[in-house]
Parts: sequence; structure tokens; C-alpha cells
Amino acid sequence: MHNLKKALIASIAFLLVTAVMSIGLMEFYFRSEEDFYQDGSERAAYAGSLDYLICGASHAYRGMNPEKIDALLGTSGYNISGGLMTMGGRYEMLRIEIERNPVKTVVLELSYATMTRNRVEEGPEGDLYVLGRMDRFWDRFCYFFRGFRISELPEVYERFLTEGIDALGKALNGELRRSDTQRFRGYIPTGPRTIELETNYEERFHSKTPEKEFDPYNLKYLERILTYCEERDIEVVFVTMPLTKTFLSTYAELDYFYDWYRELAQAHGCRYYDFNLLKEKDEMFPDPVAFYDVLHLNDEGAETLSNLFAELELRTAAGEDVSGLFYSSYLEMESAPGFLEPWPEDLAEDSTGT
Repeated sequence: MHNLKKALIASIAFLLVTAVMSIGLMEFYFRSEEDFYQDGSERAAYAGSLDYLICGASHAYRGMNPEKIDALLGTSGYNISGGLMTMGGRYEMLRIEIERNPVKTVVLELSYATMTRNRVEEGPEGDLYVLGRMDRFWDRFCYFFRGFRISELPEVYERFLTEGIDALGKALNGELRRSDTQRFRGYIPTGPRTIELETNYEERFHSKTPEKEFDPYNLKYLERILTYCEERDIEVVFVTMPLTKTFLSTYAELDYFYDWYRELAQAHGCRYYDFNLLKEKDEMFPDPVAFYDVLHLNDEGAETLSNLFAELELRTAAGEDVSGLFYSSYLEMESAPGFLEPWPEDLAEDSTGT
């Protein structure tokens, strides 16, 4: 019995030492912010001053620049969007920033895939990014257990323990560097456009149909976000980011998502802009000029979108009805003259320029 007790104490001590060392190594990585997406210290520096948040996945992450929006609206904004950000991740990031900032407006990006993404099948990647962005230990500790499935915890532990060991090794060799980006208030420029121009719109027209089954996880956290903001008198603006004509011509039945978001916006008193339905979309966001790839805007497109969004908000605040600038549906947009026509040659020739 005495030996058993000693063995138990030794085992517990070993586990405690291992836990402390593991947490220490992981914390070293989190605080090093060597990965480009880690912006915890930047957000912490703005704590108490932000009144405008942009929240979404990579569509918003690469498409909305707070610097441009703030200049027109007089706001103090931050883009907390992230790659593959889940609805649970959005709720968590919004909660963190709203608790420490006088937030008045949240711009929530909603795409054709936002509600149909399956967190279980997709895996933990998006939430790994969220965990890596948190600047406070307690937030990370709680999200480690709240944001991941039990079966994913070993992978999360291994991922960040490895990152911590690598970061410590770099520090000891004098090679550890904080990520060098041109990020400003959460927005990171994409660089030169890389889209390969597609012109066979008629051939691909409605050749695919997107998944329509909304995942309960997404519905639950969207409702939590809206309730959380409503309880704090924070207005929510829905935004669907522009996509390429290559994508829009390929997928049928996109009105299914537009109608659902529009009705949700009406039910909650939210403004909703779907920039794919902008009547001047082809002029303002031509595929060869405004996009980084098929689904994301490039620097030029992001600047155009950010300025346009802010201008629409100003006009709406002044009492102007801007609905006439948009088609009433994807069906109407697809029926407009020129929808399936290829781009002019002068644009096509420069489709992959810098």
C-alpha cells in the first residue's frame, strides 16, 4: 500500500510537471506571434477604443479594410475576421472584443457557404487560428475546451506544443521574429492578383448547385451572435461579399441563401448588402482586376468594396433608399444583358498582372 501511494504521488507530480511545461511552451508560442494571423497584441493595444467590428471568414478578411471605412464613417474599426472562421469562432471573437470596447456596430459577413459548413467534417483548422489569435491565457484555456470536440483535443495539444518547441528553438538560436505583415486593424493586403481568367461562362452556367442544408451548429451560433448584440444595443449589418463571375455563373439557386439572409435581416432589423447583386458590379469589380482568386478580392477590389460599403452606409444614414442600386434577386441579375459575356480583351490580357 505504501509503495502504491508513492507511485500515485509520483504519477500525479509527473503529470503536473508535464502540464506546466506544456502550458509554458504553448504560451511561449502564443505570445511570440510569429504567425501572420496572430494579432492578439494589436487588438489588445486598441482595447477600449473600438466601436466598429467586421466579423467573418476569409471573404471579409481579405475584402474589408477598416482604414478606408473609418476614414469615411469616422469610426474606430477592426476586422476580426479570419481564415475558415467558424460561427463559434466568430461568436467568441466578438464576445472578447465587445466586452472590452464600446462597440456600436458589427458587420457580419455571410456567404453562400456560411450556414452550410459542417464543423465536424471540416475539422478544427478554423478554430486553431482563433485559439492562436487570443491574447489572454484564460480566453485560450476556456476555448481549448469549449471550441473543440473531445476527439480533437489531442491534435490541438500536439499542434501548439510543437509550435511552442519550435518557437523556443528559434528564440535560442536568435531566429524568432514577430510576423512581419502590413496588417492594419486586422486587414492584411493580399498582394498581386493571381486569378486565371475564365471566359466559358455559357458552358459552365448553372452546372453546379451548392449544398443547402444548414448545419445546426451554425444556426445556434448565429442566433447567439444576434441575441448577444441585441441585448447590448449593438446594430448588426449583414454583408455578402462579391464573388467572381466565374463562380456566379457556375452555381445555380443562389437565391436560396439570399432570400434566407434577407428575411433574417428583416426579422432582426438589420441592413443587408449583397454585393453580388450590385447592378454596377462588373464595372466596379471586374474579375481580371478586382479579385485575388475565384472567391476573394485583391487589394484593389478590397479598397473599392470598403469605400463603396462606407458610402452606402452614409447614404442610408441620411435617409436615402439605396435598394435601386441592387438587383432584387440572383435570377434577375443572371437575366441582365451581358451577364454571360466574356471580359473585354484589354482586361483579359492583364488578368494576372501585378
